[in-house]
This record gives sequence, structure tokens and C-alpha cells, in this order.
Amino acid sequence: MYTILHYIVNMGAYSLLGAAVCLLVRAGQHRKNGGAWEWRREALLLLFAAYCTGLASQTILPRWSAGIDSGSGLPFLDISLHNDLASVNLIPFRTILRQLRLLTHPSGDIRTFAVVNLAGNLLVFSPFGILLPLLWPRFRRVGPLLLTGMLISAGIEGIQLFVGRSTDVDDVIFNALGVLIGYGLYRLFAAAREK
Repeated sequence: MYTILHYIVNMGAYSLLGAAVCLLVRAGQHRKNGGAWEWRREALLLLFAAYCTGLASQTILPRWSAGIDSGSGLPFLDISLHNDLASVNLIPFRTILRQLRLLTHPSGDIRTFAVVNLAGNLLVFSPFGILLPLLWPRFRRVGPLLLTGMLISAGIEGIQLFVGRSTDVDDVIFNALGVLIGYGLYRLFAAAREK
């Protein structure tokens, strides 16, 4: 549970920054073009910007740390583009099966790691399945939505090769399933709203 909370807190500052930038851009566009604000759409765009920025912070931004050096008292900024623990997996279902086996491991920490990795990769993309159809009608069909989700996930995995993070085809598979879960929730919401 601590690990999930840690990721959420890390995403929070980036998400707020993304929402603030989106709000400034949208306000500038409205001032330039005139017209009334569609508050529901604007709120969804802010949420989407916050989500995308938070997602990027945990997937494609290099790991970094900043602070004051205790020895010299000088400020420092370390950006790491290399990680000895980073790996590449191009064999479908290899990591998924390994993580599923770890769910029965006697160590609670290892089981927690497996759950966070599986659930995280499954759920982190579900907002795409909800927000894209709400914002843009072309994504109300599952084909274009799933293809877009898979391309975004594959793009993230490709970038991770260069920023010291692990790259795994199984992440794309689980992210695509996450998009489908989100789309299922969107369809349930849309059906309930129609009734």
C-alpha cells in the first residue's frame, strides 16, 4: 500500500503542474477566440492534462533528485539516465507469468511488488479508456481507442530505453487491457446516462 501511495504522491505535483499549464493555455485560447466556456469539457481537459502529466512523470521522465549537499552546503541536481536494474523484455507474457508466480512467494514484500506491478500496469492506462471517449467522439469506438492506447504505451516503452527505465512488451499488453477496462467503465456510464 505504501508503494502505491508513494507513486500517487510523486504524480501529484506533476499533475497539478500539468493542470495549471492546461488552464493557462485554455484561458489564453478562449481570450483570443472568444466564445463561452463549456465547463464540463474544460474540466475533462484539465483532468486529462493532469493525468497525462502524472503518467509521464512516472514513466518517461528520467529519475532525478535535488537538494542541498550536506558536506558543501551547495545545491545539487542529479539526473540519472542509467539504471543498472533496468531491463528489456521483448518476449510476450514472460514478465506477466513471472509476476503471477511471485504472488505465491513467502515474502510479503515480493508479493506486494508483484501486485503493484501487475495492478499498476493494468490500471494506469484505464483513464485513457474513460477520458478519450468523453473528450473526442472518434474514440467512442473500441478500435481507434485501443490502437491509440497501444501506440501511446509502446511509445512510452520505447522512450524508457533511453531514460534509465525498464522496457517490457508485457507492459503494453497490460496497458491495453487497462484501456479496455476504462472503456468498459465508460460504456457503463454512457448506458446509465442514456437511461
